[in-house]
Amino acid sequence: MGVPDKRYLYVIFYGAFVAQLTGILLLVKPSTHILLLALLYLVNAEVALFIWAMNKTNQPDRNGRKAIIDNLEEKREERPGKKTSRELKMLFYIGILTMIAAIACLVFKNHLQGYVVQITAGGLAMLLSIQWNSNAKLYSLTKRKTALAFLVTIIVLTAFAILFVIALPFTLEIRFKVLAFLCFGVSGVLLLNYSYAMRLIKRYSVSV
Repeated sequence: MGVPDKRYLYVIFYGAFVAQLTGILLLVKPSTHILLLALLYLVNAEVALFIWAMNKTNQPDRNGRKAIIDNLEEKREERPGKKTSRELKMLFYIGILTMIAAIACLVFKNHLQGYVVQITAGGLAMLLSIQWNSNAKLYSLTKRKTALAFLVTIIVLTAFAILFVIALPFTLEIRFKVLAFLCFGVSGVLLLNYSYAMRLIKRYSVSV
């Protein structure tokens, strides 16, 4: 399955702080949560697109028919280059989708006040799905029990987030508090996982 991409890990690292701020907003100001959540989504999208743009501009710029032919030959001979290009595209799509979600929240904020829980849980599920892919690659690379434990934890947290999207568990009085603590849990797990993944990548001397 390859190795985790550091660029995804950087986005997840920032997303962990976004999840933490989201949990605080759920406890402090749920009435303005949609507007503030949209702003957090917008900043998160900018981070993803900034990382994409920095890596895109660092790639060699070659023009003309010969460059296209050479590029195709390189892709046949060197699979890591193909993998890098595909992961850059995925990073771009993540940034665009997150920005669309932020704009939708800003435009339809008055109509989305009753869907605070679903929107927040959907953001958590999207963030966890990115981490899920990275953890699967990390366990495939190392076969370590710690990596497997992180992967299982991410899967469980994803299931809880999806539960809040498709259903509304708990009573209205405690629903926001439970989701806030889920945000804090997701943030803590993502930060620990980020530290663990980066340490393993350096130990295995993987260039990504």
